[in-house]
Amino acid sequence: MKKLVFVLMVLFLCGCASKTGNTEISALQTQVADLSAANQTAQEEISSSAVAAQEDEDAFVLELTGKLTEKGWQVSNLSGNTFGITTPDDGIYLVEYDYQTEKVSRVVIYSLWTGVGTSNLEPEVLSIVNQANDEQFLAKVSVDSEGDFWLETVLPFSTQLDVNFFCDYVQWFEENESVLLLTYFQDYLQK
Repeated sequence: MKKLVFVLMVLFLCGCASKTGNTEISALQTQVADLSAANQTAQEEISSSAVAAQEDEDAFVLELTGKLTEKGWQVSNLSGNTFGITTPDDGIYLVEYDYQTEKVSRVVIYSLWTGVGTSNLEPEVLSIVNQANDEQFLAKVSVDSEGDFWLETVLPFSTQLDVNFFCDYVQWFEENESVLLLTYFQDYLQK
């Protein structure tokens, strides 16, 4: 915005100083107006697809799930600050909203992969879990008491979450999580 005001002032002063460049100045002013209008339209599109971070986590989740439903994503198991989603490619995730401060919030996305059972709690497997968490940064891996694998990825954001970006992130995660699991845990997952 400051840049736009500066450009307009320069154009105005140049117009006052020289009458011969009026055509060029008019053309530049038209370009500035066009760019300004395009920028405002882009900002309006972003804000209509964004959900403002808020301390009331349940309210944030209601607004986010509403926008996800509008985009054709399936929402299930809505409970407080958590909900389930099913992507267009049938990926199933548990999502948790976590408000931290006015300028820092995050969405935690969990994925569950069925393991072969409680044998996945043996030290050998837990050592591989630690290795996977040390060597990759896509998601944190853990094993629950039944031997199933949980992947956890965190999407931090500031004062608002762009729903389109959230969807893109979840779909990117969906495409890459199987590579992570199969690299480290192929022998410990149910087929």
